[in-house]
Amino acid sequence: MEKEIGGKVYGISSAVQFEIQKKDKTELVKMKISNSPVNLLDASVLHHEKSELEENLVTYISDGAVENILPPENSMEVIEEAFRSIDNYYSSDTKKTNPGLNCYYCNRPSRCGQFPELSNKKTKNTDRGILVSKTQLLNLNLCERKAAWKAQYGIPPSVKETSEQLVFGIKFHEYTQQVIAEVSEPFSDLGIEKMKKITENEEEELNKRLVASFRLLIEEVSTYKNINLSKSEFELGFTTLVSGLVSNSKKEIYDGNVAVTYMGKADFVGRLDGDVPLVVELKTGKERDEHKLEADLYAIGAKTILKEEKIIVLHIYLDTNSAKVVERVYETKDFAKLNEFFISKALVIGSWDPEDSLSPPYTVGSWCEYCEFKTSCIEYRNE
Repeated sequence: MEKEIGGKVYGISSAVQFEIQKKDKTELVKMKISNSPVNLLDASVLHHEKSELEENLVTYISDGAVENILPPENSMEVIEEAFRSIDNYYSSDTKKTNPGLNCYYCNRPSRCGQFPELSNKKTKNTDRGILVSKTQLLNLNLCERKAAWKAQYGIPPSVKETSEQLVFGIKFHEYTQQVIAEVSEPFSDLGIEKMKKITENEEEELNKRLVASFRLLIEEVSTYKNINLSKSEFELGFTTLVSGLVSNSKKEIYDGNVAVTYMGKADFVGRLDGDVPLVVELKTGKERDEHKLEADLYAIGAKTILKEEKIIVLHIYLDTNSAKVVERVYETKDFAKLNEFFISKALVIGSWDPEDSLSPPYTVGSWCEYCEFKTSCIEYRNE
């Protein structure tokens, strides 16, 4: 799709990997490695660009599933917002950071001002860079190999993680983000009515569960006065520069510097009482001890970029019949110890041989049963 902005024509497109000709129609097929749904902008563009004789489909490589790509109700608004982003970009400082899913595909997030080095060290092009997501960070506490195969080596999963609870969690997050983005007072009856409307095409039981969980969310959020959530799915993170193993173009290994960037996508960020930075993470599963580590990452990321002395992180646990809020308040005295912890983890990550995917050690435990690398890992264990 094209639009003239400031005297120049800009275009937004969405790529498909296959075009399959049939007797009465053409199937345009998009391929995805992950099991996450097609993003709203892709779905919107594909919908408005297709002809009556075309059908948009997505296939997931992990299990071969094929689904229709359905556009959001506000597809034109999504596209217009994308064009506004283009307009804002070229009419402002083009060096300004724009954190989002694109950060996970950036090959040098450590050089970006959005994820500063904890001690203000400067990273160089010759430094090895590794991006560690919050999920990989949590995995690191269980099994180095599981974290490394995803963060460092890009090993494809041999088992696809799927469950009814996982599907519910993904849908609840997506619908809640839509309510907060489109409703002026989302944590009110207006938000509930919006949730009912946008989930009406879901199966009856799932619809009831989504609405019930959203009601509980409103009850928990209402205990906080003057809460303002300004952004959803916001990337928070920081970088640590440590000594480690580096490889050159000849795949020779030598001692050098490794820039480890920790990054997590917070469900919502905003302010409490108009002043204190607030990070909100929704959980549709059980409370787990490692969620504190996730909160620690968010807190340091927010402090590093905002230069604030106090950060509040809320984990809100939701189910159909119950809800719980875990509040963690971070102040100046807390950050020095946290910094030391993340530096120690970076030293472990920096020790992974970039040319040997079997160098990170594995740890056998109950988590192996549900590990996406279960089959491959067992095959390559030195036992």
